[in-house]
Amino acid sequence: MYLFCPAFSGIAVKKELDEKERKLLSRLRCKSWACSFCAAGNRKRWQAFLLDVLPSVSEVWSFHTLTLPAWVRGSKELSPEDRTLASLSLIRANWDKLMKRLKRQVGAVQYFRVFEKHGDGVIHVHFLISHWIPQDELHQVKSKKKKPDGTPVLEYWYWRWLKDNAPACGFGYMTSSENLLDPKAGVGYTTKYMTKEDGFLSDMLTKYRVRRFQSSQGIGSQDKWGKSEDEWEIGSFVMGYEMNEIKHHDLNLKKDITKAMRGTSGEYPPIEEYHKSEAERKSRKAKD
Repeated sequence: MYLFCPAFSGIAVKKELDEKERKLLSRLRCKSWACSFCAAGNRKRWQAFLLDVLPSVSEVWSFHTLTLPAWVRGSKELSPEDRTLASLSLIRANWDKLMKRLKRQVGAVQYFRVFEKHGDGVIHVHFLISHWIPQDELHQVKSKKKKPDGTPVLEYWYWRWLKDNAPACGFGYMTSSENLLDPKAGVGYTTKYMTKEDGFLSDMLTKYRVRRFQSSQGIGSQDKWGKSEDEWEIGSFVMGYEMNEIKHHDLNLKKDITKAMRGTSGEYPPIEEYHKSEAERKSRKAKD
């Protein structure tokens, strides 16, 4: 288990001292979703961002799932990679078309979209919108299975409008929709799909210019959220004389830095850590 990003390339040192009169520092993350350490950090940051922003944007939200056309999954001639490519191509070509129809139907809405890649390579689209679906527009799909009292088991709900318009915009016929009683519930629904992705999908997202996560302008992005360039200094090392004058605390290791933790020249992080991180970056590049 990593305590910091194995491909870090520098450190951030907080300018102001904390309540214990220490300077806090942290190694900079590579932020790649293919990095086991950074994927978890990315997800936590998105969670914090959405928990902060969604309730301020709207009090009502609904959660929806789009599938891809049956031929994407059903064709035996397509490999998992082919299905991923076909999914991304269809999403890129048709997402805006569906959103324009949606806004004509319900008015201006804000949305947040994520992907879920299945084992066969096909991608599903999950998204939140700031719209409450009238109960008479939601329909149940019931399983053939029965509860002990004889009532059917509910499998999912669908919104008739989305079920009709998704195929017309190039998506699959199978959809699901539900209203959320608390806007914060939408955070759990979406961020559970923010997982570590394989390199092939990451490369294809870049090639096809499809965002891993997409939000409307009213929600914005977490990239600059919560950041203040005035609070932190970016560099490579803290030198020994600086740590002799002021105690420094490593937020990654959750330890105050001692002389035994420094490099041979008194630097921190030790130069050996940078050698390891450089080797990690070269190893990743070779795999790509």
